[in-house]
Amino acid sequence: RPAYNGTGLSDYDVGNTGTGDWWNYTRTYPSGNFNVYLRGARGSTGTAPMGLQRVTSGWGTSTQTTANLGSFSVAATGAWQTYSWTPLNDASGKPAVVSLDGQGTLRLTDGGANLNFLLLAPAVVLSATPSGGSLHLSFATQSGFNYTVLYKDHLSDATWSELSTVAGDDSLKSVSPTMTGPSRFYRLLVH
Repeated sequence: RPAYNGTGLSDYDVGNTGTGDWWNYTRTYPSGNFNVYLRGARGSTGTAPMGLQRVTSGWGTSTQTTANLGSFSVAATGAWQTYSWTPLNDASGKPAVVSLDGQGTLRLTDGGANLNFLLLAPAVVLSATPSGGSLHLSFATQSGFNYTVLYKDHLSDATWSELSTVAGDDSLKSVSPTMTGPSRFYRLLVH
């Protein structure tokens, strides 16, 4: 949103949204897999469930067909102009990964929140390949961020332990922990 940095102008928002409302965002999107975040505000209590779909046909008509991509659950922020970020989640409650490539239309549905904008963040994927007695974990990095691989031996363990931290440099990075025990769980933290 660089057009508003330092200009003294207010940013855009869509207010007074409600159930049954919808908004189309037709753009030339970058190619790749993305996590989507909605910047929204909700002055009243409770949450506002909102959906995100891809328009698959009928663009520009009242009979559009769509494919569901996930949902946002915008929580109360205390005021209608106090914004926070809400992730798009899939049906199981996990962060949804949306594949985009060129011109397309995303459709935001329902309401109950003031809307500011959508943010596309490259989805970080941790790939695992066994090799002998080790596990080769690899992930793409971006300059300016650090990547920490965490692990735990049981999902019920209270905390995650740090395996390794690497600085991003726009290349593929990897770590190769020795496999121990019958199972181990890994996650990647980007900071």
